Formats: sequence, structure tokens, C-alpha cells
Amino acid sequence: MKIIEVSYGPTDGVSISGLYLRETTTTQKSGALLGGGLSQSGVVLGGGGYSGSETNQTGRSAIFAPPQGKTAEPDISRMHELLMYLAVGFIALNILTYGAYGVLILTDFELSKTAVELFESSFYFYMIIGIVAALCIMLIAPRDYSPVHMENRRNELRKDVYLRLRYVDTDNIVFDPVTLTGCHADRVYIYSLIESIIS
Repeated sequence: MKIIEVSYGPTDGVSISGLYLRETTTTQKSGALLGGGLSQSGVVLGGGGYSGSETNQTGRSAIFAPPQGKTAEPDISRMHELLMYLAVGFIALNILTYGAYGVLILTDFELSKTAVELFESSFYFYMIIGIVAALCIMLIAPRDYSPVHMENRRNELRKDVYLRLRYVDTDNIVFDPVTLTGCHADRVYIYSLIESIIS
């Protein structure tokens, strides 16, 4: 994509947002249907309705369509980090518990029935505690919303730049009257021009 320097004035050409709106038509359709008939059991009546809209665009209107807003997700890497610590802690607790249990059995240490049951059920206890802790982490872990706010701001800038772009029909050029940069009138080039202006 080649962005070019232009020397047009701020009133040269026409607004591409105006061209898009002028060459896009939307029609609304609606109506009702009623029908009837005879059957062996009597008279049958039926009815219904329909409604809808249809959008027609010219080829040039599709080229000058406004850019779609991009979305960003909040940064949840801290939550993933905490969940990883929890998983490592869960594994370490089980290794320590069963290791201690094994050492006690190998040394012929006499354990009560309650202690043996506690050692044998410790895995399930740790599992329940781990699930509760994981749910708590997922609910209260910090999330960084700055990527979302930054992308929303960039969407506003995209919209502002799009609304000021102008099209010169004789040269088939779309340009920005503020930065005096332009490109050929192609959808991909226009989006690249907008991105280069806002960055």
C-alpha cells in the first residue's frame, strides 16, 4: 500500500462518508397474509405476517464503507499466573503429604486409624480446597482493562479520521485534508491510510 503526499485543499473532492450514505439504500418491507380453505372437518383459516429490510449498495459505496470497530480483551495474564501457582501448590502439597505418609509407613511408625484415613483422604480435601481457591481467583483476580480502553480510543480516532476523508473523482484518490496524505480509492488502501494516520 502506497500512501502518497497530496496537495489538495480542504474543500476539494467530496466526503467519502457522504458518498457511502448517498449510494446505500435501505428499504423496509412488511405485510400481512390471510388464507383459508375447506377440509373434511370444517373451514380452516390461517394468517401471518412478514417484515424485513433490504440494503442495496453500489460498488463504490462498498469501497467507501466505514471501518468496523475493533475489539480488545482485558489482560488476564495475572489470573493465569495465580492459577498456575495454585496448580503447582496443589501438586507440591500432594507430593509432601504422600511422601510423609510413605516415610511413616517405611519406618514402621504406628499411625492411628484416624491418621491413616486423613492421609488417604487428603487428596480429596486438597482438591476441594483447590477448586474453591480457583473459583475465588477467577472472580477476584485483577484484570487490566487498559487494552480495551486504548482500542476504544483508537476506534473513536478511526471514526474521526473516516469522517474527514475526501474523495477526488478525477484522480480516484482518497485523502485526508489535515495530514495531506492520500491513497488510491480502494477499500484496503483506505483502511491502511486510516491506520497510518491514527498511529
